[in-house]
Amino acid sequence: MILPILKVFFRKKIIVHIDGHEWTRDKWSRWAKLFLRISEKTAVINADAIIADHLKIKKYTSYVYQKKSVLIEYGGDHVLNNKIKYEKSFTGFEAGDYFLAVQRIEPENNAVLLIETFIKLKDQKLVIIGNWSNSRFGKKLKEKYSRYPNINLPEAIYDLAKLNSIRSNCFAYLHGHSCGGTNPSLVEAMFLGLPVFCFDNAFNRETTKNEAIYFQNQEDLEIKIRQSPANDLILTGKKMKNIAEVLYTWRIISDKYKDLFTSIIS
Repeated sequence: MILPILKVFFRKKIIVHIDGHEWTRDKWSRWAKLFLRISEKTAVINADAIIADHLKIKKYTSYVYQKKSVLIEYGGDHVLNNKIKYEKSFTGFEAGDYFLAVQRIEPENNAVLLIETFIKLKDQKLVIIGNWSNSRFGKKLKEKYSRYPNINLPEAIYDLAKLNSIRSNCFAYLHGHSCGGTNPSLVEAMFLGLPVFCFDNAFNRETTKNEAIYFQNQEDLEIKIRQSPANDLILTGKKMKNIAEVLYTWRIISDKYKDLFTSIIS
């Protein structure tokens, strides 16, 4: 909302990064959503350049605001595949014997869908790393579901080496996000070469180039987990890695930013 004032008084170029459709998230009240929608419109209108982290958002700015944006995603090659150091004490399960999700605990990221699926899949193990204690929603979920022996819901971890080890040693990665742009945690999982099960929407399909395994609901995910052959999962992991190496390295991303800044200055 302050951008028009900054533009008038400081006469600087303004570059705006649209980080997904924040106003669509269920956690916001009606008035908060309205404020975020107005803020988005104000920012886009006053921007000299717009960055979209996903093709769908790039198309959205063009259609809704008649303004072009520059597509710049995220890099994932800062993560390292580490199957040697492994924190069983953190997950509670043996290496290679658990499905993993890393997410913010918000309704639209479908933690409930994932957990309810694995309550039925009693022979499979699930770990969801997230900020469970940061909201009443997260606290209630953790209290409700922590009693299941095949489900572990540890708090968010910011030690990248430990997180890399836990991700590298999972059997497959689950991405339940139902809205947003290019998600960094998904890109990182792809770069590790993990077999990825994605919630089926346009954002996730574009990021994974239609090469992941997609689910639409709890029943669909249960079927996909039970019926996906091991060889198919290995192939999916290789495809994820190949896509990430072509599209999601920091050298590629930094070159895009460099080109954008050069064009704005000139």
